[in-house]
Amino acid sequence: MKTLTKAAIVLVVGGLAAAAVLTRDTGTERLEAPDTTLTALPKVLDLGSQMCIPCQTMMTELDRLEDMTQGTLEISFVDVNENQAAARTYGIRVIPTQIFLSETGTELWRHEGVVSAEDMVAKWTELGYDVIPEDAGE
Repeated sequence: MKTLTKAAIVLVVGGLAAAAVLTRDTGTERLEAPDTTLTALPKVLDLGSQMCIPCQTMMTELDRLEDMTQGTLEISFVDVNENQAAARTYGIRVIPTQIFLSETGTELWRHEGVVSAEDMVAKWTELGYDVIPEDAGE
């Protein structure tokens, strides 16, 4: 009788464990996929976290880049804590990571860590893009 009781308990516990695994909430349904919308502009995609100190520094540099380029680039920030699908899609290993995308969505360049607005402008120029408007100095 003891063996039969033990077997029944093992079956019940095993069934509950299997049910828990099959019905667990992985959270993937709530994650948003990265924005892959094509625009007429090249894009800087910065993947980081609002809680990360280097990422906060990078946000300041992105604001400066936006001021310098005056709408010639689309600049986006993705918080990888809130959008883990983007981190997986773009293969993020370190935050912050900046990805430069062409107008067609082709990755042109990737940088891990903090990079200055001036260095980003220089990289766009090296890639053949004129991102500083002619009237920016006026």
